[in-house]
Amino acid sequence: MYIPVDNPQRPFNEYQIIIPSVSLGNVGQLTVDLLLSTLNTSLLGYLDHPAIIPVVGNDPFSGITNKTCNIVTAAQVYVCEEKNVIIVQIRSLIDKSRSSVFRESLLEWTRQFKLVIMLSSSSAHERLDSQITGSQLRYLTTGAVTDELRSTFSTQLAWTSLEPRISVWAQTKECDDNKTTVYILGGGITKRFYNDCENAGVAMVVLLTFCAEGDNVPDALFLSSKLNDFLHLVEIKNLSPARTWKIPPSWCCLFGNSVDRSLFY
Repeated sequence: MYIPVDNPQRPFNEYQIIIPSVSLGNVGQLTVDLLLSTLNTSLLGYLDHPAIIPVVGNDPFSGITNKTCNIVTAAQVYVCEEKNVIIVQIRSLIDKSRSSVFRESLLEWTRQFKLVIMLSSSSAHERLDSQITGSQLRYLTTGAVTDELRSTFSTQLAWTSLEPRISVWAQTKECDDNKTTVYILGGGITKRFYNDCENAGVAMVVLLTFCAEGDNVPDALFLSSKLNDFLHLVEIKNLSPARTWKIPPSWCCLFGNSVDRSLFY
């Protein structure tokens, strides 16, 4: 699955890995864009899997003044040596019919890392009453995560863990009426991969925010800042996320060109 650019024997046991889930509003992917644009990262390798729909394009981090440009593919792996962090960017969809095989391959590769962090999102239209107000950030941790880190989330950072919900199958005879489940509508592979890591004893953290489709740049700035609260990747400037993170040049194309005003004359 993982194809290194060089040094295929590089050990990953001291690295934390950040992976976006292709989820609602592409918040995880936009957040990774901010990380790659702001941090001092270099290309480490690629992810190659039949479930990843092929994509090729122009380097999203090259501005119009750059004299050189690189080709990017559907899934690339970067490293920030200064922070001991591996960052994966996924730029295309995961084939739903092959998602289970993709998760198995992803689990097999990521289980060697010190900590797996998945960035995701969930539909704001399906929130509980208690989730409508207050911070829109939620987190999940597997049992393999240290008590110290869980304490940091709940006490030091005062984050709220994702509230369990009654299973939609609770009314059927086969299920316990009081059975609860992790509910992440629009989260892509987040829930299933979280369960995979839990069953495999892999230390994993899910960070997600409730959002709606539209301009999801503010959601990405919010999630990147929350991620920074515990990884300390960058120095916060003037308490403003927009001033802390470097906006990728490709974001100027998020909504296409402006309307030609001569159409209205």
